[in-house]
Amino acid sequence: MSSPVAILYTSSGIEAGTAESPLYITGSISAGAEYPDLADVSFTTASGADAEILEANEDRLGATVYNNSSIVMYLKLGSSATVDSFTALMSPGAYYEVPFSYRGSIHAYWATSGNALVTEFTD
Repeated sequence: MSSPVAILYTSSGIEAGTAESPLYITGSISAGAEYPDLADVSFTTASGADAEILEANEDRLGATVYNNSSIVMYLKLGSSATVDSFTALMSPGAYYEVPFSYRGSIHAYWATSGNALVTEFTD
């Protein structure tokens, strides 16, 4: 028995093709990927408190965050970033790519005055 060389996931199940029994695909296949047309860069500053650095946006295709300060930033996908509740601990100069399926709010916390450059990609 040959190992599959192609696997196709369909609504009716999984089909596998081998060298001896190829899987023929007719029509077109689309990955459905969207590519951003716009990139909006914002600068956020906060001091010793939770700050929303990016609002929830259903049109977001992606986002990046750069810790532009000399202190650690606690980044949270969701609300209320704290030293005990965060998604990523970002050193000074660190860069974070938000998962491209996340469209919720993004918060940050710095113990003292800190700032971030946030880029949001939309269509």
